[in-house]
Amino acid sequence: YSMEDWKVSNGSLLNASDRIKAGSELMRAEALRVCEDACEKTRKGSRDVTKRLDDRAKDIDHWKKELEKELNDLVNETKNLEKIENCVSNALAYTDMPLEMILKCIEERKNRKEIEMVDDDVDEELRKELENIQSVRSALGNHLFDVQGQLQRNKHIQNLLSDNIMDKHRANVIDKKCRDMKNTSANLKFPPGIESANTTISDPQAWVEQAVNLIQASQAERTKSRSLDQDINRLVGQLSGSLVKHWISTNEVLSFRIEDHLRAKHKLETHLRELSNELIDAQKTTEYLKKNIRDKNAPIQLAQTRLHVRANRLNMEACLDPAHEKLVKELTDLDENVDELMKKLREAEYVEGHLARSIKSLQHDLNLKNHSLFIDRDKCLSLRKTFNMNPR
Repeated sequence: YSMEDWKVSNGSLLNASDRIKAGSELMRAEALRVCEDACEKTRKGSRDVTKRLDDRAKDIDHWKKELEKELNDLVNETKNLEKIENCVSNALAYTDMPLEMILKCIEERKNRKEIEMVDDDVDEELRKELENIQSVRSALGNHLFDVQGQLQRNKHIQNLLSDNIMDKHRANVIDKKCRDMKNTSANLKFPPGIESANTTISDPQAWVEQAVNLIQASQAERTKSRSLDQDINRLVGQLSGSLVKHWISTNEVLSFRIEDHLRAKHKLETHLRELSNELIDAQKTTEYLKKNIRDKNAPIQLAQTRLHVRANRLNMEACLDPAHEKLVKELTDLDENVDELMKKLREAEYVEGHLARSIKSLQHDLNLKNHSLFIDRDKCLSLRKTFNMNPR
């Protein structure tokens, strides 16, 4: 090689070295810039993720509190509805005793006899009272069914709210833990393929809509519960008033009927005493007539004997004298008197028999009324007075 080649070669090497150095310096500068950019992006990305995690935690806290507030309101409303359920159940159980008494009164009054088996105001009131209390029990039963159904719906929503609150609590714990993580935190890992794994099942809009829908559903059930509460309070007030009204009305009509029985019984007893006294007097009259008829036997025998003895007169002595005429007239008068007395005796015996039959009829009717009075006063009214109709 020539010196020129050597110089050219050294010059080329130096130039190449300068170019490589310059490239290296440019590369180092670019690498530093890239590193600084990457670090800044990493720090910015980390700050942004941390902020997003913090925002997410705040969102979760917000909706968790909203859900907890709604759950608390629903729990309180459900507790109140459970009290209403207990109230309706007690009201329904309260009607058992009066219903049993009404049915017993109806059955007892079927034991009245003959003419006393009258379809009176008491029967009418008992039928109305029975129809009313059956209507009351039906209404209470229907509302109890409604309350129990509403309680089931409330508890179903409560479970959904509780589950969602629990899910948000877990998510909040996780997001706060992630928010507080740093590059220097312990237990950092490289889970394989985690960046490409799809571990989500909802988006933010669906997530918010779920909470809103739950709250709205809970509010709707609370509104229904309050409406049901108001309806039942109004209904129970109306039904209790209706029960008391019919109970008092039946008792009043039953008391009036008992007074009717007592008045009729008093009249029958008065007439019975009068007829009994009249029967005694009639019996005395009959005996007196019989005695008078018996007393006529001796005068008749005397007059007949005299005529018989005088029939033994002979010839012209058998004279139709005033004595004979008087004896015949006496016998005729005596026979007429006996016939008149016998006629009066038959009349007296007829009246006596009629009085006896009337007394028997009155006694029978009095027994019927005493039996009806026993049923209405000593069984029905006495039974009803043992129960204090005061539903609350």
